[in-house]
Amino acid sequence: MSKTVVTIILAFLIVLGVSVVLYSYSRPVLAPGENINQNSNQIVNDNINNNVNGLADNSVNIFLVALEDNGKTGELIGCGDSLVAVDVSAPSLPDTFNRELTQEEKVKLALENLLAIKERTYGQSGLYNALYQSSLTVKSVVVTAGLGYPVPIGVISVVLEGSFQMNGACDNPRTKAQLEQTVKNQLVDDVKVVITVNSKPLNDVLSGKSEL
Repeated sequence: MSKTVVTIILAFLIVLGVSVVLYSYSRPVLAPGENINQNSNQIVNDNINNNVNGLADNSVNIFLVALEDNGKTGELIGCGDSLVAVDVSAPSLPDTFNRELTQEEKVKLALENLLAIKERTYGQSGLYNALYQSSLTVKSVVVTAGLGYPVPIGVISVVLEGSFQMNGACDNPRTKAQLEQTVKNQLVDDVKVVITVNSKPLNDVLSGKSEL
């Protein structure tokens, strides 16, 4: 065998040996019973969880009351009060990930957040919540598109169930304004808001024409 052939064989063996050593050092160290497929699955699951966590919140506006503010910080309502918008972030339903909420879903989400507040004043803001003692749930929210004259705009029908508890006559306009503006603020289109409580018009319930 010639020296040239021997040299080529030795060079090949050296390269092969170096490659084996480098491969051994580069392989991940697995715990007993662990395999590469398990690691791959974990990476995929982590990515899914990260994506879900990043899309889990939806920002909506609810409306509370600045008492005796006389319209300085918001819309003037009721007994010389102001209606003030507050941003809240709420977890969305699993089937709403990766897509935009419908108008109905946004309204329902906002109302549920408003009705879930059971404190007289909201956090450190000092804003008053006229609904804090009431026990109401959102049964349904339906938007109906306008059909043209004589109905040029659509209608959003909000069905609530439960009961109201007020702190005097001034809570009536506050409650009405909080509910109606929380609904309107989530909508893109100009629609008429119709709210019923236990199948009775909100205005009738608040005015005492209908008993809950």
